[in-house]
Amino acid sequence: MGGRHRKPGRGGRMARQCLPALVLGTLCGAPRGAELPAPFSATYYGSKYLLGSIEALLTLEHLGQHLRYTLRTRVSVVFLSYELVDCSVMRVAGEIVYPLQHMHRDGHNAKRNTSTVFDWEQAVATVAFDDGRRVELRDLPRPAWDPMSLQVQLMIDAKRGALDTVRSYRLLEAGRLREWPLRFTGIERATTQHGPVDAIKVERGDDKSFGFWLAPRYDYMPVRVQVGEVAVSLMSEPGAARRG
Repeated sequence: MGGRHRKPGRGGRMARQCLPALVLGTLCGAPRGAELPAPFSATYYGSKYLLGSIEALLTLEHLGQHLRYTLRTRVSVVFLSYELVDCSVMRVAGEIVYPLQHMHRDGHNAKRNTSTVFDWEQAVATVAFDDGRRVELRDLPRPAWDPMSLQVQLMIDAKRGALDTVRSYRLLEAGRLREWPLRFTGIERATTQHGPVDAIKVERGDDKSFGFWLAPRYDYMPVRVQVGEVAVSLMSEPGAARRG
């Protein structure tokens, strides 16, 4: 795996609202193989450092040949309020999720905005930043995920009973590829805004401050997420999302 910085340039554009289901060449086979998580739309609420609040909308859509997974988050801290958007379009081959495009938008810090395109035929991922920087990662190992498609992979692994006690996943985030060791601690009672829910807890093997709870009751949809001092949990019964 190697990284190469390109000269600043506009490069390929990606929709700023969210990623559309694009024409993606020969990689456009319909999702097949694994039993996919059901489409859903769910709202979450949490706090940030005891001084602010976080409201989030998480949506998984089946769009014909692709899955689209979107997180929209509104952060309010004292007199500051801003929105974060993460969106990933992916395909599923066998039991593996292959991200095709990922977008991150930070309403508080535009320097963190990224658009990533995965070319699995060429084993290349290209990350474009809003300031014109581009990072190209060659010899991309299979599989690898962006932060959103990794969540879908965890749902699929949980659904088929394939969660080992400890397992490593490759995560591409902000132009960096790294190994994420995850530990699965079994079913526990997760506290949420909607009430207690039995869920599989996933932890970072090297960071106990990260937690991710997948609920069998909701087809292994996440019902609680904790990163450091920030935690959000399910607010109400999830609804069905787009299937087309």
